[in-house]
Amino acid sequence: MTQLIKVANWPGRPRGHVIFVHGLGGHPYDTWRRGKADAGFWPLWLARDIPGLCVWTLSYAAPPTNWIGNALALPDQAVPVLECLLGEPVLTTAPVTFVCHSLGGLVVKQVLREANDQRGHRPEAGALLDRVKVLVFIATPHTGAIQATWLDRLRLVAWPSPVAQDLIKNAPALRKLNVWYRNWPNEIANQVFYEAHATEAGMIVDPDGADPGLLNVVPIPIEADHIGICKPAGKDELLYTATRRFLAENIGGEDRPAEEYAAAKLETPTLPAVSRSRPKTWLPRMLRLAVLILVAVIGFKGIQAVFFPPDLLQESGIEEVLRTKYPELTPEQIERSIRSLQALRDEPRFEQAVEQAEKGNLHVAQGIWRQIYENRKHQEDKARSERAEAARNLAAIAFVENAAEGLRWYREATQLDPDNREGWLGLGEAAQATGTLEEAEAAYRKYIALARRADDKRELAVGLSGLGDVLVAEGNLPAARRAYEQDLAIAKRLAEADPSHAGRQRDLSVSYNKLGDVLVAEGNLPAARRAYEDSRDILKRLAEADPSHAGRQRDLSVSYERPRRRAGGGGESARGASGL
Repeated sequence: MTQLIKVANWPGRPRGHVIFVHGLGGHPYDTWRRGKADAGFWPLWLARDIPGLCVWTLSYAAPPTNWIGNALALPDQAVPVLECLLGEPVLTTAPVTFVCHSLGGLVVKQVLREANDQRGHRPEAGALLDRVKVLVFIATPHTGAIQATWLDRLRLVAWPSPVAQDLIKNAPALRKLNVWYRNWPNEIANQVFYEAHATEAGMIVDPDGADPGLLNVVPIPIEADHIGICKPAGKDELLYTATRRFLAENIGGEDRPAEEYAAAKLETPTLPAVSRSRPKTWLPRMLRLAVLILVAVIGFKGIQAVFFPPDLLQESGIEEVLRTKYPELTPEQIERSIRSLQALRDEPRFEQAVEQAEKGNLHVAQGIWRQIYENRKHQEDKARSERAEAARNLAAIAFVENAAEGLRWYREATQLDPDNREGWLGLGEAAQATGTLEEAEAAYRKYIALARRADDKRELAVGLSGLGDVLVAEGNLPAARRAYEQDLAIAKRLAEADPSHAGRQRDLSVSYNKLGDVLVAEGNLPAARRAYEDSRDILKRLAEADPSHAGRQRDLSVSYERPRRRAGGGGESARGASGL
C-alpha cells in the first residue's frame, strides 16, 4: 500500500518538506538506517540540523520478485504515489525536496512526468510541480541494471515483479523517461551520488547508469555498495554532509529567525509499523512451483540418464545367450561384441539393439554401426573435398607467381580429391610449365578419362589439346597429331551443333592451328596449309561479324603470320612455308 509517513516536523509554517523514497526491495525506515535504533535514522538528522525542515518517508510495494510480494509496473506505480502527494494538504505550504535511493529516483521522475501530463486539467498537479525545488538521486539506475536483465532471463525461476522487469538494462522506456527529464524545462536543483563498491552480486548501478546526463551536474562517488550507500554511519560521512549542504543552499522557503527555532521543539511522531508486502494470492505461486518441480524432476532424470545410465547389458544376460547360440566363439570374441554393443549406449535405437541381442540377434547393432560408418565416411569425404577445393584455389593463385608452388598444391588437391577434373587439368598445366612432362602427360590422361566418364565433350577436347601440347614437347609428333585430330573432331561436332556460338567457333580455329603446327613439324606442309586456311576462314567470319571486336581482329591478323613463324628457320621447310 502506498503511504506517506511523517518522520519529523517543526511547529508552525515549515521551511520545506523532504520526502525520502526507497528503492527496489526497500523499506520506508530500514533503507535509511543501519539498525533499528532511531539514532542511525538519518532523515531525523536532517530535521534536527536544518531547522524548519519537515521530513517524510514514502512507503510503497517494490518487491524484486513475485515470490515475496506484489508490485505495480513503474508507470502504474507513479499514479498512486502522485495521488498520495496531492492528498497531503500540508505539502502545499513549502518547497518540496525528494531524496531517492535506486528505483525511488525513477519513481519520482515518473511521478513528475505524470503530474506534468495532468497539469492542464488539474491545477493541484501543476502546483506540486512548482513546489519541487530539489531532487537528490542516490545510486539511481537511470538506464537500468544488469541484475534486472538477469532476473528477466531467469524469469521462470526468479519470477521478477513488473517493476523489476522495468529495470532491464537499456530498457527503451527508461531511456525515454531519462531523455524526457533532461529536456523538461524546470528549475529543480539536482544532486547525484553513485556507488563505488560492488556488492556480492556485483556492481548494481555502474557510474554510467547512475548519471542522468544533466547539464552542470557532476555525479559524486560514495565509497559504499548499493545497499550501504544510503545508510551513512555518522553525520561526518560524505553522503550526509553533501546532502545537508545541498538542501540548505537550494531548498529556499521561509527562513524564520533562529531564536524562534530555538524556542520550538522538533516533533517526532511515533512511526507506524510498516510490514513488507506479502503475496496476496497463492494459486499462481503454487502453479509456478509445480512447473519448477516438474522441470527439476525432468532435468534430474536427464542428468541421471546421461551420467548414470542403467546398465542394460549387465542385466540382460546377453553373454550367456551368445555363448549358447555361438559355441564356437571364444570368450574374448563374445566380450568384444558386447563392448561394441555397449558403445551404442547413446544411440536412439540402443534399447532395441539390446532387446534383439537378448534373443541372439545382432542385426540391429550391425545396422546401427553400419549407419555410423557411412555417416562418418560421408563427413570425411566432405572434409577431404573441401580441403581439395582450398588446395586448388591456392594452387591457381600460387601458379601466377611461382609455377613450382602451384604444382605442389595441385598435387595435394589431386591426392585429396582424385575424381575432380579441375585439379588434374591444373596439375597438367603446372607440370608442363615446370618441365615435368611425364607428370603432365599422366595428369592430362587422367583428366581425359574423367571427362569421358562424365561424357563431357567440351572438357574432353580441352584434355586432348593439352595432351597434344605435352606430346609435342616430348618430341612424340605422331602421338601429338593423333591427339590433335581427336580434339579437332570433337571441336567440329560442337561447332556444327551451334554455328552461332562464337566461343565454339574460335575453339575450332585453335584446333586447326594446333594440328597445322604439328603437321609443319612433321614436314607435311600441304596438309598444314589446309589446316591453317580452315582456321583463318573461321577467324575471318568471326571478325566480319563484329568488326569492332579488337580481339577477333587481332586473332585474324595473327593467323596470317602463324604459318611463317611456325615454319621459319630456313632450309626446305622455310622455302616450302612461303607458299602457305
